[in-house]
Amino acid sequence: KNIPGISIKSDIEDFSIIPFEQDVQ
Repeated sequence: KNIPGISIKSDIEDFSIIPFEQDVQ
């Protein structure tokens, strides 16, 4: 099933949250 997740990318001057779906068996 696909489980929704949140990917957090942290940079020195940048901070963004990217939603994605994980494929878990």
